[in-house]
Amino acid sequence: MRNCGAAGGREFPAWMCHDGRRLFSLLDLMNLFSVQRLSECLRRLGVFENQCAESRGDNGGTIYIDSYVDDLRSAVHDLRKLCIENGFNAAAEEIREAEGGIGYDVNVSALQEIIKRIDCSIARELRNFKVISVRNDRAKYVDNQELFADLKSAFPSAIDDLIDAANCLAVECSTACVFHAMRAAEIGLRL
Repeated sequence: MRNCGAAGGREFPAWMCHDGRRLFSLLDLMNLFSVQRLSECLRRLGVFENQCAESRGDNGGTIYIDSYVDDLRSAVHDLRKLCIENGFNAAAEEIREAEGGIGYDVNVSALQEIIKRIDCSIARELRNFKVISVRNDRAKYVDNQELFADLKSAFPSAIDDLIDAANCLAVECSTACVFHAMRAAEIGLRL
């Protein structure tokens, strides 16, 4: 979490501090959300889940796997830290609660349930984050001030609405596009 210059000094996840941009490429999103680190954390959990399944099959889930516990705690701690950085607060809290259940006296079945709980909390958090996709043939409209270079000197106060109109066109929000275009036209009519 960091302060992005918002009123009241409010803290925001790192991904929300993006220099005023509202539109991102897929690569930007992957970097903003540390997808590589997230993927590695989830891979580590998957390894532990597989080890638990193998151990459980041998002896009905009664084998204690002390050798895994420290590594699992580390993986879960890293995942919680990453959730906090990305503003996945509900998942971070659920992971914090699950961390308390990871101990040396926990059997394989209990560890599997903890890992499943953590996986579900991450999946829920990721499903709640929505992204709008822009088709490649409309990408040229996204935040493109060059589209309105001829109008910039004549109608400088209309440029923001024209850019918003083009962005709305890019994401196929026709009504919103017309709204912003009409606001820009109104500025021209008043002069």
